[in-house]
Amino acid sequence: MSDADVWFSAPSQRQGGLQLICFHHAGGNTSFFRRWGHCLPNENEPLYVNYPGRGARYLDPGSTQIDPFVSDLVAASDRRVRVPYALFGYSLGGILAYEFARKMAAMGRPPAHLVVGAVKAPHLFQTRLSDRSDEELIRKLISCGGTQ
Repeated sequence: MSDADVWFSAPSQRQGGLQLICFHHAGGNTSFFRRWGHCLPNENEPLYVNYPGRGARYLDPGSTQIDPFVSDLVAASDRRVRVPYALFGYSLGGILAYEFARKMAAMGRPPAHLVVGAVKAPHLFQTRLSDRSDEELIRKLISCGGTQ
């Protein structure tokens, strides 16, 4: 089995149209998109990303960092992703789809579209409280009324 076969699954092989690459939420798997293939025009191909530790790859160690996950996915995409393609990501899948789009664009293979749901735009993310200094954390707690 090739890396592309491990990372990607498709309910049917369709040629000629747009590929819609779908990234599911953190607690899900590709079954989240099971019925989507029937909703697309016949020439468009749904392609689902199989996360390590989820669904069909439940025996693989799960990913804990985005960069290695996306780098491995990009490396596997050479044999499976064709242009034109669009990306859809839901929740954590939106972040993964965005990072995948960035890396693919840097290689000269940008998506035709990127659609995300249930996640903030990257420029709206704030530093995690656990990454802040003690002084910043105390100021944040006081501003939230958390000192009583």
